[in-house]
Amino acid sequence: MLKSLSAPYFTPALRRIELVAWIVTTASLMYTAVSLLDLPETVPIHFDLKGQPDSWGSPATYLLLPVVIIFTCGLMSFLVHFVDPQYWNSLDKLTPETAPRWYRVSICAVVATEVEIAAFTLLLQILLVNQVMNLASLFAIALMVTLLATYALCIYWGTRTQNETKGHS
Repeated sequence: MLKSLSAPYFTPALRRIELVAWIVTTASLMYTAVSLLDLPETVPIHFDLKGQPDSWGSPATYLLLPVVIIFTCGLMSFLVHFVDPQYWNSLDKLTPETAPRWYRVSICAVVATEVEIAAFTLLLQILLVNQVMNLASLFAIALMVTLLATYALCIYWGTRTQNETKGHS
């Protein structure tokens, strides 16, 4: 059995948050699959910036995004569980004192990204199945802002703690 290399840095709270990401991602796939039964043979599969359809195709196309997100979350989970954090890129040269904190911050950023992308995917699938795509651009912008804010907070959290550690030396 594979041993998690990030176990000392992967807190129970992060495990629960990652589980939520997987539940939401699975819900997105299940919602889309069940919704296919009620859709016509041809549905809009691409929309312009105003939310107007500009390409049509099979409803099965709607399954593509949840499947890609499941694969992406799988890769992210593999990264945080089975790739030693010492091999990840970091902002600064890590010392034995600062490395554990940066590893936790990095894992937190990856898990938060999983949750944010899973939630966005579920929301997007609901909009897509119900043909309310005029809101999709707004939600895409909100996702980008949320992701950037998450990364900024993680970097702040890591540097703040690193500076506090240097101050006590």
